[in-house]
Amino acid sequence: MAFIATVFDALIIDKNGDVIGQDTLQQANIQVEVEENEVRGGQSNDILLVLHGAKNATITLNNPSWDFELLAMRVGSDIVTGASVAYAMPKVYTAKTGTAANTTEIELEKEPIDGTLKMAMSDGTPISGFTVSGKTVVISDVVVQDGDYIKVLTYQYNTPAGTKTTVIDSTKFPSDVKIVLRTLKIDKDEQPVAYLQFQFDRVKPSSNFSMNTQSQREAAVDEQVFKAMKPEDGSALGKLQEIPIDATP
Repeated sequence: MAFIATVFDALIIDKNGDVIGQDTLQQANIQVEVEENEVRGGQSNDILLVLHGAKNATITLNNPSWDFELLAMRVGSDIVTGASVAYAMPKVYTAKTGTAANTTEIELEKEPIDGTLKMAMSDGTPISGFTVSGKTVVISDVVVQDGDYIKVLTYQYNTPAGTKTTVIDSTKFPSDVKIVLRTLKIDKDEQPVAYLQFQFDRVKPSSNFSMNTQSQREAAVDEQVFKAMKPEDGSALGKLQEIPIDATP
């Protein structure tokens, strides 16, 4: 008597031979479905024959670990590394008396790109009288006094050279990949017996993805869906191997 009681580890190998390994999966499923058409007849409408059609294999992986390269592969785009432009998120600052007469100042985290800084009083009144020098914003607007709360709505800034960027292009889709899945077969005493390894040589990743976040701090789980396809030179969607433990490196 044997049991499967551990989640798969997964390898995703792209057309260039680059490998994405996943050993933090929460759930991993292989679903093989066969189209069946029943031929019925007779007074009791009995099944006379079952005709089989297409056989489909779908692989679903749920991973709480974020992988930028995997997402880029699924949307069908390359990753470009280099300086870019990003937006700052809203943040409240406290105005302090400025070095120049009749001014107040706030200090930002990043240096804004000219003309992109938008800010307002805590009641929503826009602030227009200000200048920017590096990260320092000098406010000359008389409505702002020392100790007032200033809400910086946004600004754009230059990101460092290590920034990774991929484009979600409506005309690009993922290339075929190879997927290898491995799990452990155990006996009734929970002792390892063998590894079960599935290999699917031609698999199409789904471009669909979602990222769900919430105020309660929890890791967002990435659901990845892949469909096995028939190779051009055969009919095998994949293969399963049972590898004895003592023969596994």
